[in-house]
Amino acid sequence: MGIARKTRAVVPPIPPPSIHPTAQGRRLRALLKKYKWTGRELARRTGLYESDISKFCKGNKPIEGVQAYLIANVMGLTTDYILWGSVKGMPPEVVRDLPLND
Repeated sequence: MGIARKTRAVVPPIPPPSIHPTAQGRRLRALLKKYKWTGRELARRTGLYESDISKFCKGNKPIEGVQAYLIANVMGLTTDYILWGSVKGMPPEVVRDLPLND
């Protein structure tokens, strides 16, 4: 005779609002508007696929490591801002013009 065991479904954790793909997408859309760039222009400057930029902007795909680095590099920002919306360590003149509301 076996012992009955209760099993629990494993549910992945929900990311905090600032790093959720929809929040990243809002930040990226606001940055594209600020820079007056299209997704195609950002793709050209970063070497990323235009389809990925579109998915990031729609919040359908999270921005990750190297992608965040490439985007931050061409925009003169930090990966922390691209990924999490954090402005720590950024010069005040840069922070002043950033879209900060998630």
